[in-house]
Amino acid sequence: MWLDILKNARLGSKPKSKALDTSRLKVNVEDDNCNRKLKEAHDFCEAYAKKIETVIKETIKKINENNPPTNAKSHTDGREGTAPLDLVVSSSISTTTYRLPTRINRGNLSIYVYRKYEPIDEEAACKLIDMFNSEKAKSTNFYEYDIDPRLETSNKKGSPELGYDYPFNYVAAGAYPKKVNIGISMSRGFFTPYDNQDEHVKQIWDAIRFSDAQQKLNSILR
Repeated sequence: MWLDILKNARLGSKPKSKALDTSRLKVNVEDDNCNRKLKEAHDFCEAYAKKIETVIKETIKKINENNPPTNAKSHTDGREGTAPLDLVVSSSISTTTYRLPTRINRGNLSIYVYRKYEPIDEEAACKLIDMFNSEKAKSTNFYEYDIDPRLETSNKKGSPELGYDYPFNYVAAGAYPKKVNIGISMSRGFFTPYDNQDEHVKQIWDAIRFSDAQQKLNSILR
C-alpha cells in the first residue's frame, strides 16, 4: 500500500524549478585563504618589529653625532638649545612601539608595529581584507564595520613629512583584547617640531625602509 502511495505521489506532482537564494548563505569556510593572508601579514610585522630596532639605534647614533635635534629659539612645545635623540622601546602582547624623544621638545617621532593574530571566521577575514583595499580605508584614519567581530582598517600612505597625515596601514578584528591587530604606522605627534625634525623623520623613514614595508603589507593583503 505504501508503495502505491509513493508512486502516485511521484506521478501526481510536477517538479518545480526555483533559483537558490544564496544571498544569506555564509562563505564556505573550508577555503581559509583570507586567514592565511592575515597570518602572513602578522608574520611579516613580527619580523619587521625585531629587524628595525637595531637600525633605529644605529640611525639615532649617526643623527646625534652629526646633526642632533636643535631649536634656534624656544617655542610653545620646546626650548632653545641642542639635545640628543633618545630611544624608548615598549612592547605588549600585540604592539611594539619605538619613541624617539629629545629633551628640548614636547613631542616625538613614534613608530608602531602591530603584530597579533588569532584565526577568525573566514567570511570576516575576507571582509576585513576587502575593507583594507577600499578607497574609504585610503582616505580616513579608520574605516570601521560594527559586526561580530568588529572590524577596523586603515590604509593611508602618508609621506616622509608625516604631521597629521601620518601613514597608517592596519587591520584589526574584535573588541579588546583584539584577535587581529596587524600593521605599521608612524607619527611625529601633534606638537610643534624642533627645527631639524623633518630631516630626522626622513632619515629614520629611509633607514627602516618604511615605504617598502607598506608595499609588502599591501601585496600580502591583496
